[in-house]
Amino acid sequence: MHVPNVVELGLGMLFVAARIASAQPNLAPPQPVTPAAPAMRVTTCADGATSRLRFTTTFDATGWHVATPAGVRITDRDRVDVCVEHFNFLRFTLKFDITEQRSESYSYLTKLWGSILGPGLGQPLAAAQAAGPNDLLGNLQTLYRMARELDGAVAAAVKPYGKTGLTAGDAKTLAAVRGDENASPATGLAGMLNVTRGAFRVVDNLVLNDVKAFGEAHGSLRDAYRDVLEFYQAVDERAQIFLRLSARTIGVEIKQVGKRAAGTRVTLTLAAADESGATSPMDDVTYFVQSNMPLVAHGGLSFAGLKDVTFEKVKRSSTFGEEELFQRQTNANATTGFALFLGWQFYGAGDVTTDARAGRFGAAFSLGTDVTNPGKRVFAGPSAIVFNRAVLTGGVVFGSEASGDGATLEPNIFRIVSQKPKGSWFFSLSTRVY
Repeated sequence: MHVPNVVELGLGMLFVAARIASAQPNLAPPQPVTPAAPAMRVTTCADGATSRLRFTTTFDATGWHVATPAGVRITDRDRVDVCVEHFNFLRFTLKFDITEQRSESYSYLTKLWGSILGPGLGQPLAAAQAAGPNDLLGNLQTLYRMARELDGAVAAAVKPYGKTGLTAGDAKTLAAVRGDENASPATGLAGMLNVTRGAFRVVDNLVLNDVKAFGEAHGSLRDAYRDVLEFYQAVDERAQIFLRLSARTIGVEIKQVGKRAAGTRVTLTLAAADESGATSPMDDVTYFVQSNMPLVAHGGLSFAGLKDVTFEKVKRSSTFGEEELFQRQTNANATTGFALFLGWQFYGAGDVTTDARAGRFGAAFSLGTDVTNPGKRVFAGPSAIVFNRAVLTGGVVFGSEASGDGATLEPNIFRIVSQKPKGSWFFSLSTRVY
């Protein structure tokens, strides 16, 4: 068995050291570069729209405005969505309040904006010279300077936008400042972030591969190394948050309302919440879900040819005690009351996309009943709709008329009251409800 002597061990160690030295990468610090022209695209609610029943909410100099879809007749078979264009996610959280509430809080953003730079960091960096390939202090200074520049650029990018929304011009400006991380090379602030990460990789590789730098990182430069890395990590996180929220800001946010049962009034309230939890109302989206058939609800005053005869119980003395009789109270030849109708609109109904019912005239066939006594009388007949609001209906009313039988010696007092079915004419003046 051969035992290596001292000379052989020394030569082996020198050979290993030479291999390690030759394998170390070039650790020269990256030079600051100006990112190329931005290429991030601004999207609108019109891009990739899949629903023809989309309420679009946009922002201008006066505030938020809701644009209703072309087909305002929404049925229980239709899927509805609400698209919010260029909401300021940099400072606010978008809240949808309907039957459920969606809230994405990012209050942590405010906490991250505070500087976490250590108070003792300035002195060792101030004395640093230009960084060399294996100069840990110089490379730390380069990383700190780039992180400072990136942090200031992010703060400057957020500062102009204090309102809850951005106009189309504001969105384009923000997109230009933000840049595109998918471009090659990355542009705007996304490009600055990549360059700063390159400076961090130089420092990290130097500490991992250079024995002297590793000793300085955990010895004489320990405080500077720790503080610069903590500051860089905080800036990197802030920049990532900015890129994520700015991408949402220059885009759109879509709320899927979905289907609702016929007869449901849907009110969706949009509001912006800041980091303190205070909310600022934006606008409301309100619509009524109708039947899939072109049904029109209208109600108003009705006049019918049925007699309005009413009776009231009275008591009279008889040989065997008291007897219950019926005294006639009214005996009008016509009936007046309030009725509610539901009409099938066969003319002027149009369709969901054109909404031709908004024309001046329409026609429907209506069925109605009394409001106070549903089912006591049933109305049926054609209706004329004027200006999509006033409705004139006429036709046949089916009901019953009360009559007294078994006359007594007193006038208008009868022993029994009978109901006889009868049909007659009617007409109604009403107004459209839905």
